[in-house]
Amino acid sequence: MAKEDDLGLLDDTRFSDERLARLETRLGYRFRDRKLLALALCHSSARQKGLPSNERMEFLGDTILGFLVSLYLFEARPRLPEGELTRLRARAVSRPALHEAARKLGLEEFIAVGKGLEKKGALPAGVLADTMEALVAAVFLDGGTDHAWAFVVRHFFRFLSGGEGSSPAGENYKSHLQILAQKKGQGIPSYRTVHEEGPPHARSFAVEVEVGGRSFGPALGRTIKEAEQGAARMALEVLEREEGEGKGHGPRSPQGS
Repeated sequence: MAKEDDLGLLDDTRFSDERLARLETRLGYRFRDRKLLALALCHSSARQKGLPSNERMEFLGDTILGFLVSLYLFEARPRLPEGELTRLRARAVSRPALHEAARKLGLEEFIAVGKGLEKKGALPAGVLADTMEALVAAVFLDGGTDHAWAFVVRHFFRFLSGGEGSSPAGENYKSHLQILAQKKGQGIPSYRTVHEEGPPHARSFAVEVEVGGRSFGPALGRTIKEAEQGAARMALEVLEREEGEGKGHGPRSPQGS
């Protein structure tokens, strides 16, 4: 995916292995092609220093972020009306949300900018927000929809909370999933909490479920139990459809890319 003008990116001391590895730890994702990560960190003003610009990645990241947030809310909040879904999406993809996510990651120390911005000291909020969009694109280009989905939920989780829970009352998706998994000889599903957010009195959780060596989710819930039900529902949707089509593997997006 690297272009002619970014082939020398990793030779720049700003993008040393040590620095990029440190950022990967914060992001919760390890790149196969670190040139994508370095390119995402190049603000347009860095052209003054002979570096490429991340503007095209910002464009792509904006679109991917909006799509994945919309899809997540549609699946995780099945009883919310359109207006509430729209409100939550707007909150999650807003410039303040992008800036806050970038700030919590400490992105400022990794972004390459021109001399003018360097002299100003702290980077403008818009630069941080744009870089966050570029990072969404970088993860998508490097790892596909599955990893981009997990990245978006991990770093925009606190902006996605609110509204109805992910599993309607009376539905026991976990039980249904266990029956189906055992029927297919895939053992007992295992659940993993991948993120939690908020104060003790208003905690939110994101949970993934593994079935037959494949992961589904993460799903959002106000309790771990609720999030587990949501993850089980996501897995059921894929497995039941595959069973109907006579397939044994290959989950649909966002669980697979």
